[in-house]
Amino acid sequence: MDLEKEFQKIKSYIYKWHKKDKGDWFPDEQNEGKEKRSIDKDLEEMLNDKNEIKYLALYFEHMASWKMNQSQYALLYKEDKPRFYKEFAESSEYAYLGFVIEHKRDIYLGMRGVGFTLAINCLSGCNAKYQRIAEGMLYSLNTYDPKKGNHQEVGVNIMNGNEFSISAWFMLDLYCLVYDRNYNKTYANLPKIYAPYDEVLKEWNTTNLKKVNQLVFLLCEMHIMKALKKKEDWEQEFDWNEKKLFPFEIQVWLQMRKEAGLKNPKSYTHYLMNEPLGQVFPLEKPLAFPNIPHIELLKVEHPELYEAYISERKNG
Repeated sequence: MDLEKEFQKIKSYIYKWHKKDKGDWFPDEQNEGKEKRSIDKDLEEMLNDKNEIKYLALYFEHMASWKMNQSQYALLYKEDKPRFYKEFAESSEYAYLGFVIEHKRDIYLGMRGVGFTLAINCLSGCNAKYQRIAEGMLYSLNTYDPKKGNHQEVGVNIMNGNEFSISAWFMLDLYCLVYDRNYNKTYANLPKIYAPYDEVLKEWNTTNLKKVNQLVFLLCEMHIMKALKKKEDWEQEFDWNEKKLFPFEIQVWLQMRKEAGLKNPKSYTHYLMNEPLGQVFPLEKPLAFPNIPHIELLKVEHPELYEAYISERKNG
């Protein structure tokens, strides 16, 4: 298989989606699009009926997804990098708020979605937030009781993990290496095939920049493989529009290296890392805290989150 040729097909597909979905997923001359109108309708119901506040986390999750796609639309189609970072920061904040709310409940979130939430908060420079997400994942793995089946304790949101959510395992294992943490693997639903991620984990803190480049190359090849439409009976982890061209799992590794005081290569030999989404991270400094409309809705059931939101903005 010619992966570079397949990659060009993915690029073409995303470009056509950005171009044709104006008025649906993306703004047109009249409004922000059909998808946003649907999300706004959910918000309106919450504003009119306080009993609907229980769905606030779901609203945040929908907004996180919408904002992520708006950020990539801004970068890839509009070539507006400042807009990309603004929308990206908002997506990471919405995703974080949704996770923290749901972590207080006995609800299954899925490891893949939580892993992506961890990734975008890490890349935004929200260290305390991505660490809270990672610790929530560890709590789930360490607390999971197979005897309880689907009736686990509150906070066991990813259950015992998912073997097909390999990038999430990779980022969580990286977190454990960087912060000297661990989890109980007895009941964990670990990946059956972990290459090349296992090789990267062994060399995560190498000072050999040629080796870093080589490992990045392997990860890029795997990312593209998992972004293709496949007929095989295995889950294509990056076959989602907002993940196809976005090597977030690779950039999280590079970000964690940077946080550990390690140098990264100034350039990479794989073409994926030379694409717009391959060059926007890691950052020199964290993104500015975004302002979330109607954040006062948190006051009803989640006052501690509201106070944290206000406090971090007062402190810059």
